[in-house]
Amino acid sequence: MSLSFTEIAKLVGKSWQNLTVSEKEPYEQQALHDKEKCTVEFAEYRQTESYKAYTDYLQRFNAEQLHIQEYTRKGIIQPWQAHKI
Repeated sequence: MSLSFTEIAKLVGKSWQNLTVSEKEPYEQQALHDKEKCTVEFAEYRQTESYKAYTDYLQRFNAEQLHIQEYTRKGIIQPWQAHKI
């Protein structure tokens, strides 16, 4: 029998709901620990040149997308021509 991802998620969710507070405790503690670690690591990453390069790229990309939407809306270009701008 092969289950879909959705079916597996439902079974796992039902199992989680049936756990007691004490049974959930180790998982919740691990999740809290991992969240704190991720927060620290992300703060460190945001100070790197890689992050600056990514944010610069993202700003250029978003600006280009806005131009494409505007040109398409005005009928200057067709959507399939967007790569030519």
